[in-house]
Amino acid sequence: MKQVKFFLVALMAVVMGMSVTSCLKGEENNTVQGRLFVKVNPYDFPPSFVDAAGGKWIPTNATIDASKSMALISFQYDKTTVEATATSINVTLVEDPYYFDKSYVVLAEPEAGNAPMYTLQPESYYGIVRGGFFDKNILVLPLAYWYKKYDKTTEKEKYEAEMNAHSFKMYCDVATDFKDGVLTLTLVHNLNGGEENVKRTDKIMDYKAFDISSVLNSINGTVNSVKVKVMENQSSDSYTDASEKSYNFEYKFEE
Repeated sequence: MKQVKFFLVALMAVVMGMSVTSCLKGEENNTVQGRLFVKVNPYDFPPSFVDAAGGKWIPTNATIDASKSMALISFQYDKTTVEATATSINVTLVEDPYYFDKSYVVLAEPEAGNAPMYTLQPESYYGIVRGGFFDKNILVLPLAYWYKKYDKTTEKEKYEAEMNAHSFKMYCDVATDFKDGVLTLTLVHNLNGGEENVKRTDKIMDYKAFDISSVLNSINGTVNSVKVKVMENQSSDSYTDASEKSYNFEYKFEE
């Protein structure tokens, strides 16, 4: 797991699933730059990233990682090479993609966690990073939490063990967690493994995507908003001292 570069992801705070593009200065400059959350589509030919509308973004200078489901890409392309009706664009990636995992919401009462979140709205140099819906099924969240910091080069084994020790699951009990158009999800953070008896005093952030399609298929009614509940502690890594915090997300998708 890599630490997110905050300067990159901050600009995507309120535009989940949408392309943020701009032309470079100069009337004759046809280079378009942008950042975009995408699904990973490595088995297509050619391999591509797919946006929320189904458009394909084909990198010309990188190999797509087939082990991940989602990514945040930073790209550029020449707009004179793209027709108005195009459903795919050849792009040059200006940074390595930031890949992250997707998991399905568990249809059950939430199990108990043992580690707090720090926040679901971490601050960056450019402001607060906020989550949102990529499409009607996928909720992308920035997860900030406490961890033990190790050097990735000189302490590689400890670093990997620490990163692998953190797990996140989203739960929904459809019998009780959908009422008056509000769908409630519970995010649980568990810490299993890593170095024992250590204080985790550093903070790290990672994106995670959660697929709510099974939840939507199990409820009757229209979802107007989604509430995510977490156990949060911004003072220390103590789960005992954590308190419940809720984050609300608009849901503006037609059935």
